[in-house]
Amino acid sequence: MSCVAVPGDAASVNNDQGVGSAAVEGDLRFVLSQPLERLIARDQQVLIPEAQGWDIPESGWRALRELGLPRLPLFTSRPQSSRDPVLVPNLASTYERRFIERGRRLYDLGFWGPSEESFVVGVVPGDGRVLCLLPEPITVEDIPEVLRPHHAGLHTPAEVLQN
Repeated sequence: MSCVAVPGDAASVNNDQGVGSAAVEGDLRFVLSQPLERLIARDQQVLIPEAQGWDIPESGWRALRELGLPRLPLFTSRPQSSRDPVLVPNLASTYERRFIERGRRLYDLGFWGPSEESFVVGVVPGDGRVLCLLPEPITVEDIPEVLRPHHAGLHTPAEVLQN
């Protein structure tokens, strides 16, 4: 997300003694105390007016309609225009079914990565949770063989809760 400048001397942070950490903490407190509207650059946002018709909490559709999603190099926004959810998640295991029940579709916000085969970002109807979806889980068999001994038992689910 694009942000406005905050007070403090960011250059003083880059030293071995940690001098400037108080300035960073002060800057962080300042940023966290600001309304979101002051922290985003509107020209770097993609507004989603269609979200008003979605079955998500009012705070969620208002944020998408009025504040939008950030324009980022690896995020491709493609919010759906229909009122009904369109994404069908791959519920490959009980892990994924913790986030959403079988047969439920999500609202499409776009994808994170170089293509649609990367993480797809969706919103759960009803509660408005944001999930990142993969076409299928990633397991140790999906990584180069030389790395497998270091990642025994690796399992990245097809759905990951984002908020």
